[in-house]
Amino acid sequence: MNLAIVTNILTPYRIPLFEAISRQVDRLSVLLMAETEENRDWILDAYRFDADVLPGFHLPIRGRETAVHMNYGVTERLRRLNPDLVLSGGFAPANWGALLYCAKHRKPYLAWGELALRSCAGGSRLRHGLRRLICGLSSGAIASSSEAKHVFMHYGIDEKDILLAPMPIDVDYVNSEVAACRAHPGFRDIKSRYPGPVLLSVARLIDAKGYPQLFDMYAEIVKTRPETTLLVVGDGPERERYVNHIAARGWGNLHLVGHVQWRDLMTYYALADIVVFPSLADTFGAVIAEGMAAELPVISSIHAAATEDLIEEGKTGFVIDPLDISGSIQTILKVLAMPEEELRRVGHEAFLRVRNIGIEGSARRMIEFFHSKVKPGASRAIRHR
Repeated sequence: MNLAIVTNILTPYRIPLFEAISRQVDRLSVLLMAETEENRDWILDAYRFDADVLPGFHLPIRGRETAVHMNYGVTERLRRLNPDLVLSGGFAPANWGALLYCAKHRKPYLAWGELALRSCAGGSRLRHGLRRLICGLSSGAIASSSEAKHVFMHYGIDEKDILLAPMPIDVDYVNSEVAACRAHPGFRDIKSRYPGPVLLSVARLIDAKGYPQLFDMYAEIVKTRPETTLLVVGDGPERERYVNHIAARGWGNLHLVGHVQWRDLMTYYALADIVVFPSLADTFGAVIAEGMAAELPVISSIHAAATEDLIEEGKTGFVIDPLDISGSIQTILKVLAMPEEELRRVGHEAFLRVRNIGIEGSARRMIEFFHSKVKPGASRAIRHR
């Protein structure tokens, strides 16, 4: 199979998936809208597939963290590549160009996305109309969550034409690296800097990630468990305001770590006893899956799409509504009070659950879905390596 993917940027958690796909097809070409975006500070590892940035410009929009990508030349690029199928993530001009190419050359076009149900309620009629049009002309879709699946169905794609494939992460890498960190000779000294349980939260420093609510929770938690540490990994526009707030409250055990490259993040998962993801709006929430891959109990927001697909209350993790501060505090304190062996059991069950969305298995399911959408004789067989 000759496959083309159109997406906005490369990310640390997409690269392993694209590499796994590339090993199972004859050719993979990834067309990017930009090298990076304003709210991303990643340093990417080398990758082993073809990826090129489309020509274009980037239009800043007030109220948006990232610019709108205005790319051109995608139809000509796809004409030269002559893919059997195009997987296209989003509704930007490059996605429309890919759709037009597929319509003209009678090639399958699959929509791909991390979408939220709230997007069905807000926005203009034009926006909804354009989304309904692009979905109506698609051969199907790959949904990164059950919530995204419902959005694609809302815009007119039949359920039978949608593959539910939660955002895959490199589960085995996370699990082995975190275990290696814990086994390192110097780890015990680092862990001893935190006398009590360590809560870990990883996200951009913006209010939409639920940090004001998390700080309110922490204020009450330390009244009962004063030895509790909260590590916040990430950076963002609200950093200075949060620093001032923490200083005013005199919280010596609450640390804003700053931005950490993805591979270095494994050290913080090793230090953590519990992961808390209090987002108020998230189209997936890769941190949830990463925490589960690290065999940690995860306390996850109902407003993150991954929660529905990955968290089974009390078995693979715990669920909170961050807007219910009191209820969230009770849940966190309950988990903090659980015996260590019980926490280990939940962490292990979480790991077993998230292994289902590992890289290789997800790539295989996606490619099988691609082949189901390509006309017989139009593509070659899946390669086995």
